[in-house]
This record gives sequence, C-alpha cells and structure tokens, in this order.
Amino acid sequence: MYLRRDQMFNCFCCVLLLFVNMGVLSSAFSAYFPYIRELKGFSNTQVYLLTTMRQIFAMIVMTRSDTFYRKLDIKKGVILTFLLSALSFAILAFAPDTRLYFLATSIFGISYGLGGMIPASILLRRWFPQNSGTAIGIAAAGSGIAAMVIPQQVTRLVEGYGLSAAFAFQAATILVLTIPLVLFVKNYPDPGGEIPVPEAKQNKSVRKADPDSKAAGGSSGAVFRPAEHPKLIVGMILMGLLSYQSPAGFSMLFSTSGYEMDKVAFLLSSMGFFLIFGKILVGKFADRCGGKRMFRDCTLLVSAVLFLFSRAASLPYAALVVLMLFFAVGISESTVGVSVIAGDFAPSGTYAQALKSCQFFYALGGLLFSTTNGVVADLTGSYAPAYMLYGAAALVLLAVLLPGYPEKKPAAERAS
Repeated sequence: MYLRRDQMFNCFCCVLLLFVNMGVLSSAFSAYFPYIRELKGFSNTQVYLLTTMRQIFAMIVMTRSDTFYRKLDIKKGVILTFLLSALSFAILAFAPDTRLYFLATSIFGISYGLGGMIPASILLRRWFPQNSGTAIGIAAAGSGIAAMVIPQQVTRLVEGYGLSAAFAFQAATILVLTIPLVLFVKNYPDPGGEIPVPEAKQNKSVRKADPDSKAAGGSSGAVFRPAEHPKLIVGMILMGLLSYQSPAGFSMLFSTSGYEMDKVAFLLSSMGFFLIFGKILVGKFADRCGGKRMFRDCTLLVSAVLFLFSRAASLPYAALVVLMLFFAVGISESTVGVSVIAGDFAPSGTYAQALKSCQFFYALGGLLFSTTNGVVADLTGSYAPAYMLYGAAALVLLAVLLPGYPEKKPAAERAS
C-alpha cells in the first residue's frame, strides 16, 4: 500500500510508543531483576512485587483512559506518558531508599496503562482506516524490539557502570525518544486529504461525532450488546492468562526439562525475534481475511503448540525452536488481536471505550493467574501440566468467543 509521509511518521511514533511503554517498562524491565536482587538486597518476593505494583496501577488508570485522552488528546497524552516513564527511571537512578523502587514501578503502571495499545490503536485506526491491522502489528513490533535490544544493553551498562548509571541512561534515552512524538504525532489526518477524516474533526466538534472520541467523551451505557459483554470479559481474561503466564514459565519449563541454560536463553531470545514478525504477519492477516478468521486460526495454533510444549522433555531441541516460531505467531493475537477484536465487537462510535474495556480485562487475566506456573509446579512437581492447562484454556477461549463473533468484511475488501 502507498503511504503518505504523515502516515509513516505516525506509525513510526507508535512503534516508539510501544517500544518504551510496553517493551522497556514491561517485558524488557525483567533484565534488571537479577541486579536489583543482588545489588539492592531485594528478595525474590520483593522483585515480584515490583511487577505487581506496575500491573495494579496499569489496570487502575486504564479505567480512566477515556477521560485522560478527552482532556489532553492523543499527542499530549502520549508525550506525558513518556515524561512519566523517564521520571520513573530517574527515581530508580537516584533513589536514596529502595522503597522508592515501588513508587517508580507504580508510575511505570501509569505509563503502561495510558500509553500502550489504547492510544496507539486509536491513532492508527485514524491514519490507516483500511489497513489498521497491519499498522497496529507494525507498531506492536516495537515491544518485541525492546525485548531483544534492552537486555543486552542493561547487562553492558550495569556491569560496566553500575545499576544507577543504567537507570539514568534509560531515563535520558526516553527523553530523547520523546522528541519524535513532539515533532511528528498528529491527532488526525488533514481535512480534504486522501485519508478519510472523522466528521467531528472537520466540524471541530470531536466529542459529539468522532467515532474514536465518543468513548473518550465519557459516553455512558454498555459498549457491547448485553449477550456479548460477558463473553468478551471471559475471553479477554483467558487471553491475558495465555499471553502473560505461558511465556512467563518458559525458562523454568525448558530448564527443568533437561536443557542447558544457554539453549534456554536462545529459545527465549528467538521468541522475541519471532514476535517482531509475528505481530506484523497477524495484523496483515486480519486485514486480508478478517478478525474472526485471525482469532480462530491463531487460537488453534496457540493451543496446539502449548499442548506440545507440555511434552518438552521428550522433544528434540530443533522441534522446540520451530514450535517457538509458531507460538510467537499465534500469541501475537494477544496484542494485535485485542485491538482488532474490540473493533469487531464494538458498535459504531464506541471503539475507544471498547478497547479500554478489552485491555482492562486482558490485564486482569494476567494478574489473576500470576501464580499459576508456581502453584502447578508445587502441586505436581513439574511445569509441564501447566502447559496442558494453557492448551485447554485456549480451546475454552475459542469456544467462548468464536460463536457469535460478528461477521465483518476484511479491510482489504472494504478498501476495494
């Protein structure tokens, strides 16, 4: 597809947005954990509480994201989340008391909850009305890039200059990355251009008519039809379970299955690499074939792979690498797919509020089942049964959401 310069700039800025607020603050931040434990005297439980604080505050602010972006608009809002992210790392760098680490990760949660998929999806749907899935997939790859790049950077900085210096460098980097957001993010395409502009923007009455802003104006009432709302709640909770907890147990699953740590590390790194392309592929697939088929095929793929992972001890290493590729493609529905599913289920004019609700229950699923891997391992003596449960949970997710999934034309057909 032909892209205008403003489209490319806004998509690039969304890549940066998810690189920082989803990648650096979430998946990549775990690279600091061994150093925090060793150099700051944290126990394993205290390290875990850092992530819990982030998740709790992320869920709290997600419930107010509509009000936040109504008052500030997308551009001002995402810039503020970057400034908060930089502030958090500055607190970590100069904190005289380790208790301030919990304050810093709480602020992480604010940036993660307000500055992640919600603003990126809304902005990209405005700029890519016919190829939003592909655009969201490209942007979501930003978090995968962070998962590949940041851990190596953290190791070099901490071992070369110390933990505080590494945190300070991270804060400075985020401030530098704020500059493109200031220069290039535009809330809407220009009226009269090639890209359709919401009527509200043309009339300068965003609260009343903009499809993306109806929710942002604090629209009351149910986002989904009553029969669909419970299904979506259960479906998003299950998707959060699969997305957060199945990868979280990989290192223990593979190491207790007899594989050496260097091979385990390669599997985890390969997952980050595969995720970059998996998210783009799934977004493109959703545009070409529709959200319903994307959801069905990705969920079936994830289920099959998770059942096979439960037999990791008896599988050759090469097979695990191939399975990790399939897993990365399938699980990409939990980032790109949540945005697509919200758009498919939401009535016209309520996308922002629908996305907020889906993201909230998705995060809730990750929090509610955060101890699944450890509990199952303690009860059974192995991590393998947890992956049998995850494979079954993927089938339950399919059974919950697929019946009654709205039939919508793929974006490629709508464009023609």
